[in-house]
Amino acid sequence: MMSRHKYLIRVSLVTLFAILFYLLSIFVMNSVVQKQQEHYLQREAEDYQLVADNKSALENWQDKSGIIVITSPMRQGSSFQTMARDLVSHSLISREKPFSKQTVDNKDYLSYGLYATVGNPIVFFMPKDSPWNFIPAAFWISTVIYFAALLFGLFYSTRRRKKMLTNLGTLVNNVHRIRHQGNPEPLILTMDNVLYPLSAEVNKLDDDVNHLNEKIAIRSESFKRLIDHLPMGVMLMDMDGNVQMLNESMRHLLQVEDAALPHPFIDDVKTYKLSQMIEHTIRYQHNHHGEVQLVQQPVRYVDANVIQVGQDGPRPQILVLLYDLTNIRRIEQMQLDFVGNVSHELKTPVTAIKGFAETMIQKTDMDPKDRAEFIKIIYKESTRLNQLIQDILELSKLDETRKDEPVNVTVKPVVADILQELKPDIAARHLEVSVNGKEDVALKIDPVQFRQIMKNLITNAIFYNRDAGKIAVNFANGKNNVHISVVDTGIGLKEEEQSRIFERFYRVDKARSYNNGGTGLGLSIVSGIVNNYGGKLSVTSQYGVGSTFNLKLPKA
Repeated sequence: MMSRHKYLIRVSLVTLFAILFYLLSIFVMNSVVQKQQEHYLQREAEDYQLVADNKSALENWQDKSGIIVITSPMRQGSSFQTMARDLVSHSLISREKPFSKQTVDNKDYLSYGLYATVGNPIVFFMPKDSPWNFIPAAFWISTVIYFAALLFGLFYSTRRRKKMLTNLGTLVNNVHRIRHQGNPEPLILTMDNVLYPLSAEVNKLDDDVNHLNEKIAIRSESFKRLIDHLPMGVMLMDMDGNVQMLNESMRHLLQVEDAALPHPFIDDVKTYKLSQMIEHTIRYQHNHHGEVQLVQQPVRYVDANVIQVGQDGPRPQILVLLYDLTNIRRIEQMQLDFVGNVSHELKTPVTAIKGFAETMIQKTDMDPKDRAEFIKIIYKESTRLNQLIQDILELSKLDETRKDEPVNVTVKPVVADILQELKPDIAARHLEVSVNGKEDVALKIDPVQFRQIMKNLITNAIFYNRDAGKIAVNFANGKNNVHISVVDTGIGLKEEEQSRIFERFYRVDKARSYNNGGTGLGLSIVSGIVNNYGGKLSVTSQYGVGSTFNLKLPKA
């Protein structure tokens, strides 16, 4: 759109052109009127020649035409006589140019020289007509209408330009609002308006931008959900070290709250090594990777990647990825501990078997009573070694996918059968055993594994009990589970022992466990089986009073 200065120049030129056109029109009209008068004057002069000899006809002609005739232009006389003489003497009229326009007594006249074969011409004078004299009312009315139309046109053009500038300003403001995700102002234009195509394109642009923003919002939300559900920690920051985004896993790993973004990364990263990796990447644009021990409680180990992304773009960023290695390192340590414990547990019976066997080989004349005692020890140690191997194999099976479908198992018969099997041990300790539960209590489990669970719990209740103590086996149906408890009046557990009782090879009383042929794997096996069925195993105990093992397993 042109500036106001250019618009004023354009209006001035249009006005000047209109005035020039008006003056040209007046000139053309005046020329036309003059031509008509010349033809009229020439015809009247020819008529004059016809009536010049007839006095009466000549008078009628003069009265009708109103033309002044000078027959002798060279004589002295009236103003017209003088003008006629000047026209002839100064050759203002001639045979080639018989017409001339002169002013006589402050009035314009059209003169015509009628030449004969020889001599001076007869000069005719006729008042000159003009458009404003010829039809004065029509002329002035048309003049007023013309200039009124000109003024109206200028007023309409100015008003239309002002309205167009207003509409154009609205469209420009709408484009600005669309760029900044605002709502454009409604603008109603008719289809013949010059700005209508532009307005339609702006509206279409608004629809396209809204549609694009919706797609971006959906993708952004999907990306945010994806990042938040990643198992690894993700942090994105700018080159000034301000955090732009971090997911829930990163907050959990760094143990930070959900703070407003952006903020300096040092508010979240408290471990020096990780902070140093980030600062080095920001300063030297060099990626880093390594294992980091986070300074926090509990201690966590993470695999850290600090990467510069978008380095070829206008705004490079720093991406920090943390993968939690704590469980992996714990499992690795458990494996090392397990191998060490197995080696130790295997070494004890093997050493005993080897030692007594070598003694029997070397002493061929050994007393039969001592030989029998040695054989008994070898048998006991081999039995213990076999039990240890069986327990280790059972532990390995717990990590495998269960292939056998669970069946309905009634609790009471299994408990009764185990108590019958362990009756000699119960009698040797003079224990009182009670079984409390209904006949119809049943659960869904592999029968062999359920027997293994109950035998381990009852065996522990026997061997860790005091002489003449008590054992109670309780079971009942719950809403979705079967609740089983094994209660004893034995040595009990200290508070710090209760959290470790289900660890592999852990023994509360190592001497008593060894003498009873225990391997330290029984409760680990029980815990693994229960977990595989989605159950729960817990212990409550008071040192020197007794322990209660509580068990929940799926109901049949």
